[in-house]
Amino acid sequence: ILLKSMRDTTRDFRHRLEHVQHISGEAALERMGHAGVFAVVNPTHLLEDANVVVEKLGSVRSGKGRSYAYKTMLANDVPLAFGSDWPLAAPLDPLTSILAATGRKPVGSSNAFEPEELISRGEALKASTASGAMASFTESLVGRLEAGLKADFTVLDRDVLHCKDRPIVLQTYVNAECKFNC
Repeated sequence: ILLKSMRDTTRDFRHRLEHVQHISGEAALERMGHAGVFAVVNPTHLLEDANVVVEKLGSVRSGKGRSYAYKTMLANDVPLAFGSDWPLAAPLDPLTSILAATGRKPVGSSNAFEPEELISRGEALKASTASGAMASFTESLVGRLEAGLKADFTVLDRDVLHCKDRPIVLQTYVNAECKFNC
């Protein structure tokens, strides 16, 4: 009922659901996508949760399209934004979120958790930047490198979209001012 009422509005409310780690199934995502409801997820939680999620939720409720279902969310046109859960659960590290969503390898494992739900680095980068800004109504301030927006960004030692190993942060800029220089 709530999702149905959200789609009927003419105002730009940009509704969002936080911590969409586990969902009841694809029908829920279809409704979210139709209503334009943002799924705000914390990929770093996957790194720890994947080791216990089958035990806690069972194989069906923790399977493809149900737990950390990023690919299924995007396939259902659910706007996907990454959060960090900082300072409560994880360090403030968007790079770890990007790598968690695209590798899905739990702590102590070399195998991806539900590899069918892997998303591309480009999709993960967008969820960490432009989509996060859209979900929080700050797209006129941040989320992209564009004239007139705050220039908050990092300089990495390699292309995050194509590298195998974790990039090293060389510099961090906040509002176009260098705050960290390796």
